[in-house]
Amino acid sequence: MTVLTPFAASLLTLALLGPADDCAALRARVAELENEVIALRSEVAAANESRLAREQEFLRFTQGIAALQSLALPLPPFTPRTPAERPKILDVPIDPALAAAAAGVERDATARSTSLERDRAVFSSLRMLLAAEQVTSLDLLESGQVHDDWVGPVVMRVLDDRGRPLGSIAAERMRLEASRAARMITIVLEQGYERRGNEKVAFEGGPVDSTGRGGVRRIALPDCDPLPWIEHVPELFKAVDLDRSIDDGRYDLGALRATLNQLLKAEAASGWYRVHGLGGVQGNVLRDVALDRLDKFGYVESRYFADRLSILRETSGVQLSLEGGSHVRRSQKAPFLDGRCRIFLPRADIAVWEKAGLPGLKPAVEAPVAPVK
Repeated sequence: MTVLTPFAASLLTLALLGPADDCAALRARVAELENEVIALRSEVAAANESRLAREQEFLRFTQGIAALQSLALPLPPFTPRTPAERPKILDVPIDPALAAAAAGVERDATARSTSLERDRAVFSSLRMLLAAEQVTSLDLLESGQVHDDWVGPVVMRVLDDRGRPLGSIAAERMRLEASRAARMITIVLEQGYERRGNEKVAFEGGPVDSTGRGGVRRIALPDCDPLPWIEHVPELFKAVDLDRSIDDGRYDLGALRATLNQLLKAEAASGWYRVHGLGGVQGNVLRDVALDRLDKFGYVESRYFADRLSILRETSGVQLSLEGGSHVRRSQKAPFLDGRCRIFLPRADIAVWEKAGLPGLKPAVEAPVAPVK
């Protein structure tokens, strides 16, 4: 296929037209080409002007750089002059009382800073521990300041199984109770209330103040290893929970356990108790105790796990006082109410129990009778 140039196309057009139309067509074509030339010249002139303006702009830029280099002159040397000795006005003796006051203010500021850092650390640790135990029903928002064995004030959100807020819990104090025998942590909230919607309900078990706070709320975390909690927030536990010296070596634990089981089985009527595990004896208290309740056929009905067990003398019989633990029945674990559980053995022969030399049950010493004159 042959492509015709504009000039060839014009000649072809003239050849095809008749003689009468030759001059008119030629003049029209000349006029068209002149218009194209004028347009092209205008575009070339505009391009030249733009290029020239760009070159002038670059020239000004390079001249500015040269001017900055010429201004960068070296600065004259400067040597500071320091006196050979301090001015005499600084040698005035300082009042010891003012110095002590200043030191005290500095110590107080350091103590406050350290306290704030520990408060934040305890808050972060509590949130981390709750998340590790998959406690999704509580969201700790504020834990306040750390005191001797508690922290407060405390604010929590109560969430449903889908993480939606149901209400809130506020308390002046929060402390923790650990049970190693039951593998359980109990969150104890004191002097507080729970809010659901517009309803504000104070905790049970105590007087309510003018702000609607009062009572105690206990939240148990079953199947929870207490060691990480004790390690990260030891300030929130009582000294008895932190003490791991559970045996002072004064008793043969195997023999003591056998003696207790013999005495407990002797009291059987519709069932009896059996010491399944004993961690040690500290003073008059049995530590880390596992106690089974058996029916009359010898099958286990329920189990008790306690950090501490005390044997107490009653007017009629003996009481087993368990502290810091839980009660398991049909695979359902429930913490002791208020952290305590009492088992009464009204048919126990106190004299026989005392004769066995159990911790806390030594034979009663009769007062000497005054001689008759």
